[in-house]
Amino acid sequence: MMVSVLASSAWDNFTTGFGVAAAILAVGGVVFLRFQRSRHEFALMRAALEKGISDYPGGLPAWVVSAREGLMMLTLGVALSGLGVAAWLMADKELRLAPVAASQAAATMPAQMLAGPKPRDDRGRLLPEGRLYSEVRNRWERSRYLEMAGQIMTGSGIILIALGIVRLVFARVERKYSAEP
Repeated sequence: MMVSVLASSAWDNFTTGFGVAAAILAVGGVVFLRFQRSRHEFALMRAALEKGISDYPGGLPAWVVSAREGLMMLTLGVALSGLGVAAWLMADKELRLAPVAASQAAATMPAQMLAGPKPRDDRGRLLPEGRLYSEVRNRWERSRYLEMAGQIMTGSGIILIALGIVRLVFARVERKYSAEP
């Protein structure tokens, strides 16, 4: 039994290892820098609290930051939901573009058609009905994947919209109860 890594050339092994190392360093670097930043912010805030300073002077009020984050989430949610609905509608359009006989077969597409062999001639080439079958199957699978992606995007967008609305409500509450000079 031959292992695929041993069967490949040294250059392929080097490029694969280099790519994996670069990916690990890129992700690890971002995580490490974020950790260091959070640690330093915590140390600064602790030192400020020990001296009796509870907020940085000259900074934005907390409700403005909350409102900005809420609007960003709301905007991203609306955009993601819109793209999801468009993908969902494109999935149905993909099935409507198939020929009449093919679209009727693709609308139902029973499991035995998905798993069954395609008609071929004696030299192994697809016969015309096999090519039509392959085209129908490919359209059907592509439309199902597109529909699934549209549903996921729409659901994620709705969640972001809800989070944005909640964040905007909290921003209003923060503005109402914050003690500003």
